[in-house]
Amino acid sequence: MSYYDTAEICLNGHLISSSFEDYPSEQAYCSKCGSKIITNCPNCNAKLRGAFNDPYYIKTVEVTAYCYNCGKPYPWTKATIETAEAIIREDELLTEEQIQQFCECIPDLISETKKTNIALIRYKN
Repeated sequence: MSYYDTAEICLNGHLISSSFEDYPSEQAYCSKCGSKIITNCPNCNAKLRGAFNDPYYIKTVEVTAYCYNCGKPYPWTKATIETAEAIIREDELLTEEQIQQFCECIPDLISETKKTNIALIRYKN
């Protein structure tokens, strides 16, 4: 039977283990950045998807940006969005309207949506 194991990922998005159920790392904090390690979505408590276990199929583990269960951004995605917004707000040459437009584009720039192409054009301009 095929199933996803649980991943261990730190709050900054570093993959610690893709097989928590089978091979837990037994560490509470990331050795790369020192942040806390989680195994569940902070919003809905769904397990973070790790290795896909199937004898006939191999799937590379990716640290995803959004929860597959509730659609909310994971902490590392939320931090990326907030950091990008803060950087944009520091630009004194932008109008408030431009700042708002850029901030609205950020989620489409970090994920693949129907609006990603227009977000890229707006960012480049």
